[in-house]
Amino acid sequence: MTIVEFLQARLDEDEAIVRAAIADDGGPEDAVPEDIAPKDSGWLTDGTFLPRFSKPLAEKFGRFADSRRLLREISAKRAVVELHSSHWSGACWSCSGDHGADPTPAPCDTLRALAAVYADHSDFQHLA
Repeated sequence: MTIVEFLQARLDEDEAIVRAAIADDGGPEDAVPEDIAPKDSGWLTDGTFLPRFSKPLAEKFGRFADSRRLLREISAKRAVVELHSSHWSGACWSCSGDHGADPTPAPCDTLRALAAVYADHSDFQHLA
């Protein structure tokens, strides 16, 4: 398994967990639009909370309980993986600078940093 495949699988799992939590918390699984504006925090101006995660859970975990924020974070990580998974001759295109004058070996430090979050996963030890 490559580091890119590993990260894609973990992000798929993370997204499934968030969507399941949305459904378990009383909201429909598709209640969170994919491209919701970052400024939309879930709180209305009158102090009521939109049904993404329950208000007690949201108050306890703050921004980490906002399912829309979590889905945006997963989407952003997918974009970073995509940017850094473009390789030529075993180098990361994004990290190698202008025209690959100083090639950065793949997988680059950016992908390694993203993968480090999942160091407790059983497949992590098998990454090159």
